[in-house]
Amino acid sequence: MGIQPDRPLFSRYSEGSCKGDVTIVPVDALGTVHHECGIFEKGYSMSKKTAPSPEMIRITAERLRALADEARLRILLRLKQGECNVRTLVDDLNIAQATISKHLGVLRQSGIVTYRRDGNQSFYRIKDESVFEVCSLVCDAVKRQQGELSAALTGWSFDI
Repeated sequence: MGIQPDRPLFSRYSEGSCKGDVTIVPVDALGTVHHECGIFEKGYSMSKKTAPSPEMIRITAERLRALADEARLRILLRLKQGECNVRTLVDDLNIAQATISKHLGVLRQSGIVTYRRDGNQSFYRIKDESVFEVCSLVCDAVKRQQGELSAALTGWSFDI
Protein backbone atom coordinates (compact mmCIF):
# COMPACT_ATOMS: atom_id res chain seq x y z
CA MET A 1 0.00 0.00 0.00
CA GLY A 2 2.90 2.36 0.65
CA ILE A 3 3.12 5.41 2.86
CA GLN A 4 0.05 7.62 3.01
CA PRO A 5 0.23 11.39 3.57
CA ASP A 6 -0.77 12.60 7.05
CA ARG A 7 -0.55 9.08 8.52
CA PRO A 8 2.08 8.05 11.06
CA LEU A 9 5.13 6.26 9.75
CA PHE A 10 6.40 3.43 11.90
CA SER A 11 8.01 0.87 9.59
CA ARG A 12 11.36 2.59 8.95
CA TYR A 13 11.42 5.11 11.78
CA SER A 14 13.92 4.28 14.47
CA GLU A 15 12.39 5.41 17.74
CA GLY A 16 14.51 7.97 19.51
CA SER A 17 16.51 8.99 16.43
CA CYS A 18 14.28 12.02 15.88
CA LYS A 19 13.27 14.45 18.58
CA GLY A 20 9.94 16.27 18.48
CA ASP A 21 6.72 15.67 16.59
CA VAL A 22 7.03 13.99 13.22
CA THR A 23 4.57 14.05 10.32
CA ILE A 24 4.65 12.79 6.75
CA VAL A 25 4.63 15.34 3.94
CA PRO A 26 4.66 14.75 0.16
CA VAL A 27 7.81 15.60 -1.77
CA ASP A 28 8.69 15.49 -5.45
CA ALA A 29 8.04 12.19 -7.16
CA LEU A 30 11.51 12.00 -8.71
CA GLY A 31 13.17 9.83 -6.13
CA THR A 32 13.86 8.66 -2.66
CA VAL A 33 14.02 11.42 -0.11
CA HIS A 34 16.92 11.44 2.31
CA HIS A 35 16.12 12.83 5.72
CA GLU A 36 18.35 13.15 8.76
CA CYS A 37 16.36 10.30 10.35
CA GLY A 38 16.87 7.87 7.46
CA ILE A 39 15.77 7.03 3.94
CA PHE A 40 12.08 6.73 3.24
CA GLU A 41 9.82 5.51 0.48
CA LYS A 42 9.68 7.47 -2.79
CA GLY A 43 7.24 10.33 -2.76
CA TYR A 44 7.10 10.95 0.99
CA SER A 45 9.45 12.07 3.69
CA MET A 46 9.33 12.72 7.38
CA SER A 47 9.31 16.37 8.35
CA LYS A 48 10.05 17.51 11.88
CA LYS A 49 7.98 20.34 13.29
CA THR A 50 11.07 21.48 15.17
CA ALA A 51 14.07 23.22 13.63
CA PRO A 52 16.83 21.11 12.08
CA SER A 53 19.75 20.26 14.31
CA PRO A 54 22.81 22.53 14.27
CA GLU A 55 24.74 19.69 12.59
CA MET A 56 22.14 19.40 9.80
CA ILE A 57 22.28 23.18 9.27
CA ARG A 58 26.10 23.03 9.10
CA ILE A 59 26.08 20.20 6.55
CA THR A 60 23.42 21.92 4.45
CA ALA A 61 25.39 25.18 4.45
CA GLU A 62 28.52 23.25 3.39
CA ARG A 63 26.63 21.66 0.49
CA LEU A 64 25.23 25.04 -0.64
CA ARG A 65 28.69 26.65 -0.40
CA ALA A 66 30.02 23.88 -2.65
CA LEU A 67 27.50 24.95 -5.30
CA ALA A 68 28.25 28.65 -4.93
CA ASP A 69 31.06 28.83 -7.46
CA GLU A 70 30.89 29.27 -11.24
CA ALA A 71 33.80 26.90 -11.92
CA ARG A 72 32.28 24.17 -9.75
CA LEU A 73 28.94 24.54 -11.55
CA ARG A 74 30.74 24.22 -14.89
CA ILE A 75 32.52 21.10 -13.62
CA LEU A 76 29.19 19.59 -12.53
CA LEU A 77 27.60 20.32 -15.88
CA ARG A 78 30.50 18.60 -17.63
CA LEU A 79 30.35 15.61 -15.28
CA LYS A 80 26.63 15.35 -15.96
CA GLN A 81 27.65 14.25 -19.48
CA GLY A 82 29.64 11.38 -18.00
CA GLU A 83 32.65 10.34 -16.00
CA CYS A 84 36.01 11.90 -16.91
CA ASN A 85 39.49 12.56 -15.59
CA VAL A 86 41.05 15.88 -14.58
CA ARG A 87 42.84 16.27 -17.93
CA THR A 88 39.52 16.06 -19.79
CA LEU A 89 37.98 18.65 -17.46
CA VAL A 90 40.97 20.96 -18.00
CA ASP A 91 40.67 20.63 -21.79
CA ASP A 92 36.88 20.89 -21.96
CA LEU A 93 36.49 23.78 -19.51
CA ASN A 94 39.72 25.69 -20.16
CA ILE A 95 40.44 25.90 -16.43
CA ALA A 96 43.89 25.31 -14.91
CA GLN A 97 44.58 21.82 -13.56
CA ALA A 98 45.29 23.09 -10.03
CA THR A 99 41.99 24.95 -10.01
CA ILE A 100 40.06 21.91 -11.27
CA SER A 101 41.68 19.73 -8.60
CA LYS A 102 40.86 22.22 -5.85
CA HIS A 103 37.20 22.44 -6.91
CA LEU A 104 36.88 18.65 -7.27
CA GLY A 105 38.13 18.37 -3.70
CA VAL A 106 35.39 20.72 -2.48
CA LEU A 107 32.72 18.83 -4.46
CA ARG A 108 34.03 15.49 -3.19
CA GLN A 109 34.19 16.69 0.42
CA SER A 110 30.55 17.77 0.25
CA GLY A 111 29.44 14.43 -1.19
CA ILE A 112 28.40 15.74 -4.61
CA VAL A 113 31.03 13.93 -6.69
CA THR A 114 33.05 10.77 -6.25
CA TYR A 115 35.92 9.17 -8.13
CA ARG A 116 37.50 5.85 -9.00
CA ARG A 117 41.16 5.11 -9.56
CA ASP A 118 42.40 3.47 -12.75
CA GLY A 119 46.17 3.15 -12.59
CA ASN A 120 47.55 6.61 -11.88
CA GLN A 121 44.40 8.42 -13.04
CA SER A 122 41.26 9.40 -11.15
CA PHE A 123 37.94 9.42 -12.97
CA TYR A 124 35.28 11.67 -11.48
CA ARG A 125 31.52 11.33 -11.68
CA ILE A 126 28.40 12.73 -10.06
CA LYS A 127 27.58 10.97 -6.79
CA ASP A 128 24.39 12.87 -5.91
CA GLU A 129 22.21 13.65 -8.93
CA SER A 130 19.82 15.70 -6.77
CA VAL A 131 22.31 18.54 -7.07
CA PHE A 132 20.83 19.26 -10.51
CA GLU A 133 17.35 19.64 -9.00
CA VAL A 134 18.74 22.29 -6.64
CA CYS A 135 20.45 24.09 -9.52
CA SER A 136 17.28 23.93 -11.60
CA LEU A 137 15.24 25.48 -8.78
CA VAL A 138 17.74 28.32 -8.45
CA CYS A 139 17.86 28.88 -12.23
CA ASP A 140 14.06 28.99 -12.40
CA ALA A 141 13.98 31.55 -9.59
CA VAL A 142 16.63 33.68 -11.35
CA LYS A 143 14.64 33.58 -14.62
CA ARG A 144 11.44 34.50 -12.77
CA GLN A 145 13.19 37.35 -10.95
CA GLN A 146 14.74 38.63 -14.20
CA GLY A 147 11.30 38.59 -15.84
CA GLU A 148 9.80 40.53 -12.93
CA LEU A 149 12.64 43.05 -13.03
CA SER A 150 12.32 43.45 -16.79
CA ALA A 151 8.57 43.98 -16.49
CA ALA A 152 9.06 46.52 -13.69
CA LEU A 153 11.63 48.47 -15.72
CA THR A 154 9.61 48.54 -18.96
CA GLY A 155 8.74 52.13 -19.76
CA TRP A 156 11.11 53.66 -17.22
CA SER A 157 13.83 56.02 -18.32
CA PHE A 158 16.15 58.57 -16.80
CA ASP A 159 15.85 60.84 -19.81
CA ILE A 160 14.87 64.39 -18.85
